[in-house]
Amino acid sequence: MSDLELTKLCAEAMGWSPCGVREDFESVKALPVAQFPGAPAYQYAPLKSDSSAMALVKKFRLDITNFFGSNDNFHEWSVRGTVAGLETSVNADLNRAIVECVAKMQAIKPTDAGNERGKGC
Repeated sequence: MSDLELTKLCAEAMGWSPCGVREDFESVKALPVAQFPGAPAYQYAPLKSDSSAMALVKKFRLDITNFFGSNDNFHEWSVRGTVAGLETSVNADLNRAIVECVAKMQAIKPTDAGNERGKGC
């Protein structure tokens, strides 16, 4: 999945409506979302914002483990869903591991019949 797709899925998982993003920007790491009706759009960026990534950890009660390599210079983070699904993601970047895990859980979540993903503002 592209950074844009990952970010969109995480925004939807948080209950926010993605808006104002052109589909041809595949490397987007921030996404305008509508937090409240009538409020200005908020730039949601869990791939680069530690607070946005931590909000995902808290909401979905993710299980995080750190693995060190043999020389202690290399490590990877393993993130596993514990409530909404049992999806797992492993990456050297903790935020990316969190976002990938939540995006996987959101992607397999059934959608409402009349509610199309990606429609917003």
